[in-house]
Amino acid sequence: MNRVLFVVIISLVLLNACSAPAKPETITPFAQETVEAMETEIAPRTDMAQPSIVIVDALGREVTFSKVPSRIVITGKGLIQILDAAYMFPEAPERIVALGKATQGTGNFISLIDPGYGSKKLLENDASAEQIAAVQPDLVILKSYLAETVGKPIETLNIPVVYVDFETPEQYTRDLAILGKVFQNESRAQELVDFYQNKVNFIQEALKDVKEKPSVLMLYHNDKDGAVAFSVPPMTWIQTQMVELAGGMPVWGSANPGKGWTVVTLEQIAAWNADQIFIIAYQKDSSEITASLKK
Repeated sequence: MNRVLFVVIISLVLLNACSAPAKPETITPFAQETVEAMETEIAPRTDMAQPSIVIVDALGREVTFSKVPSRIVITGKGLIQILDAAYMFPEAPERIVALGKATQGTGNFISLIDPGYGSKKLLENDASAEQIAAVQPDLVILKSYLAETVGKPIETLNIPVVYVDFETPEQYTRDLAILGKVFQNESRAQELVDFYQNKVNFIQEALKDVKEKPSVLMLYHNDKDGAVAFSVPPMTWIQTQMVELAGGMPVWGSANPGKGWTVVTLEQIAAWNADQIFIIAYQKDSSEITASLKK
């Protein structure tokens, strides 16, 4: 019985092997179009637009880019704070193609940290919109207070502008996040924010048991055009908040400083009689200024 069944199975296998293959079905033109349409639908799209990059700047404006900005210009007054932060991102040396003069009397520090500094276009800090446009930027970064005087003419030439401030601790955190979007490196931005906040927390922890705070005066020395002047910062600026975060009491609040540095007299400086005085000087050695002030 088993031998008979085995012979039958072998015979069926041989018959199937020797039979002619089935003819392929003929696809009608209509069916062919249907198949092609299905193949097109299934095939991956290669022409889909890349997702846009939307950056909300310091003025709350949404600036949209179709691709990551690769020709960035940083210029205008107060650009040093921007450059300080921008060059903490590894993408900055390659993508910044032009910048204003980042010097405060002792030279342009960017030349020390950017290997490609020699190939960059150096602009005057009051460069016109046309001079900036000649560099063919796809993004210009400016301080927000320059929006009307500098930024608007640039935007008129259809060049995107992103505004930042970097004037208070809160702005510093926000503006680092903005640069993180610009360079498409938000993890680096968060790393910098965490580093800053950890340092602040460390200082606050060290000062939590301090009962008596010294009175502090911070003065910016300027002798432009030969006229010596001492100024104090606004109460909202980072210089003032640094004094407070470090455990000091700023004495210049009574001077009611405005939106920028406010000039004060030597008589006022003496009247404040601060426990500690800190000198900010960009053009000279601060120790020389301190010596002359003591006289």
